[in-house]
Amino acid sequence: MTNDLSPCHIVIAIIEGIAATVFIWVFTRQFCGLFGITEGPGLESSIIALRIVSLGFVFCSAVSLTTSYYMLIDRIGMATCIACFQNGLLYVALPILGSTLFGFNGMWAGFAVAPIITLVCAYGFVRLRFGRERFPFLLNDGDAKLVVLDDTLSPEAAVSLSGRVKDALLSHGYTKEAAGRAALFTEEIGLTILEMNKQAKKPVLIELSLFFKPDSVLIVERDSGELFDLTNPDMHVEGLSGFVLSGLMLAQ
Repeated sequence: MTNDLSPCHIVIAIIEGIAATVFIWVFTRQFCGLFGITEGPGLESSIIALRIVSLGFVFCSAVSLTTSYYMLIDRIGMATCIACFQNGLLYVALPILGSTLFGFNGMWAGFAVAPIITLVCAYGFVRLRFGRERFPFLLNDGDAKLVVLDDTLSPEAAVSLSGRVKDALLSHGYTKEAAGRAALFTEEIGLTILEMNKQAKKPVLIELSLFFKPDSVLIVERDSGELFDLTNPDMHVEGLSGFVLSGLMLAQ
């Protein structure tokens, strides 16, 4: 992954929003039926409300993509503020304002308009705060370079991810010793996660984000398995990988 959003990500987000909107418009009556609204004056009002709200789905998808991206590049505070601005403020204030000015339909229009205003305000803030050169992705040549690796976890995938991490560090100028140590951590972390999730019914998904800075590299691991403290030296595991990883953590 590069250090910005690709056009593919943006297009997919737009397609998802359009698909959700079309789905609601086509199956509005059936969707109302799921909540027991099948006839009477309540059905017509519900259909109108759902179709109005669905007009904002494309922009909701864009907001989700934006906040996810800012979290990925470690701008967690900014992403949280954007989410709170939309969900905590606009989704409360705009429906009230809309109902006051335009009645019943205005209330639902407030929900549709909220993500649009969120995007405008969020990107306006980024443009004013960080300047045109860093708008909207924030990263430039002096910031961290980002590499994201993901896979369905298995012993083979753990070995493969280990090799990919090593290659990434070597390509960024790190020593063979540092690259080898990071690769070893990656493999043992993957094997330990497998050990802790050996009773899981679903495959475990894993993602590694490598943030390359001028003087360091940060490796962030995420997975869909059981939550446990990877740094706990007293962590109870039966496999050899857990003991190796525990020793590595203590040595490090």
